[in-house]
Amino acid sequence: MADLAPSLAERLLPSSNIAARVIAILALACAMSSALAACGDDEAECAGDDSGDVSLGQGVDLRLPSGGSAAMAQADPNADPPWLDLSISPASEADMEAADDLQIDDSFTVAGTTYVVVGICEDSAYLDREDGAA
Repeated sequence: MADLAPSLAERLLPSSNIAARVIAILALACAMSSALAACGDDEAECAGDDSGDVSLGQGVDLRLPSGGSAAMAQADPNADPPWLDLSISPASEADMEAADDLQIDDSFTVAGTTYVVVGICEDSAYLDREDGAA
């Protein structure tokens, strides 16, 4: 790579000014560094599917399609196995119950409907209704 930088600098700045060449090389190095950083994965870490019938955001109390509600308390998609803690309620926030250490393919029932955990991310979780209804 060091062999390419002076050649490129010479093409960009044909003068013999060393300072200008050094600046061009540094600018090229910064541009390449930024481009490599942009190649990184900016999305949250996830285990399982990153979609489902229901998407829960961390700390958000979500009214479920069948009634009742669920809220994602915390999760670790990088654990072995990945896990998720939810607060679930069949009716109101006052009736919230903990559903701790849920893993991919675990299920729980709220308001007569069974939900299956299909994805666990750092800041969200994805559930499918067991009957397949959306």
